[in-house]
Amino acid sequence: MPEPPENSSNPTPLRGSDPLRCQAQMRISNPIPKVSILVMAAAVVYTLLISGQERMADGGLSGDEMYLAEKIFSVLPAISLFATLGLGLWRAHKAGSWFWFLTQVFAFPSTYIYTLFVNRGEETN
Repeated sequence: MPEPPENSSNPTPLRGSDPLRCQAQMRISNPIPKVSILVMAAAVVYTLLISGQERMADGGLSGDEMYLAEKIFSVLPAISLFATLGLGLWRAHKAGSWFWFLTQVFAFPSTYIYTLFVNRGEETN
């Protein structure tokens, strides 16, 4: 198919004119690491909020001192961390990057760097 000349009268389509592209742009890009960071931050903020309570006098909560919601909430940061780690390892393996794969295995905070900045999971056309 021949390309149109540079000075053709055909206007270029607007960036958001494709309805499927508009729907894709409305979705949250890369949600797993972003939600994981929010869960980690929420855990730190919650710990700071309850730090003045009598049950936190020893600096931590045991299972007997925690409410059911707190027990569930205490597991969420670990689940979100492992979800992000799994995603980062899968993306590094898929990209064939053994450097990032091993870096994430031995230094898990690098998972957030890799999934948010290096390999965001976006397919290139």
